[in-house]
Amino acid sequence: GTPSCASYLTDNVNCGACGKPSPSGRTCTGGNCIDPSCTRTALVLGQGAAYKPVLQSVGFTVTLMTNKYAGTPSASGFSVVVFSPLPYGQDMPAAGQTSIVNAQAAGSGIIFTELVTYDILNNALYPTLAPLLLFGQENMGGGPITLSLLSTSHPIWNALPATFKTTVSLSYNQTSTIDSGATQVGFCLECGTAGVGVATSDLSGAGRIVQ
Repeated sequence: GTPSCASYLTDNVNCGACGKPSPSGRTCTGGNCIDPSCTRTALVLGQGAAYKPVLQSVGFTVTLMTNKYAGTPSASGFSVVVFSPLPYGQDMPAAGQTSIVNAQAAGSGIIFTELVTYDILNNALYPTLAPLLLFGQENMGGGPITLSLLSTSHPIWNALPATFKTTVSLSYNQTSTIDSGATQVGFCLECGTAGVGVATSDLSGAGRIVQ
């Protein structure tokens, strides 16, 4: 046909990539095919300032709280919980951890950053959340990192290039082993042979875990 310009962020015919249409009943928002009837609410714990505008740009209503989350409001009332401790080295009340575990079992998504893994394995924190980890830590590092897609067309990679490098320094785990129920979605180049960059767990009936 006739060449034309389209926005991968909002075009229902080219959502996230050229020639990738959104299914009937879904709209293209931020490069993702979204069901408008879905509740898009996020509970962000710890380092909220960095995540809030990103989530809001794709239609989420965001509630920010500190590491001391004690279960109120209930995590089950949110479609996703993002946990990135700040400062790290401080435990979360047991009631808060239990609320997150129960929410995931009931269908809420969970996102863990590297600092959660560090605190669980090195500081013996978050014992109730520990079973939700998808991979551990053999070593760690920091700096801009290059992530490459391994699981073709995985939905968490929508609107991202197959390989990209972060513009800011990030902490990362170095490990070569992931949980038997998890899928390695991305590879971290700077992590060397122990390069699990992004992993997910998508068990039927429970919420997706991303680490």
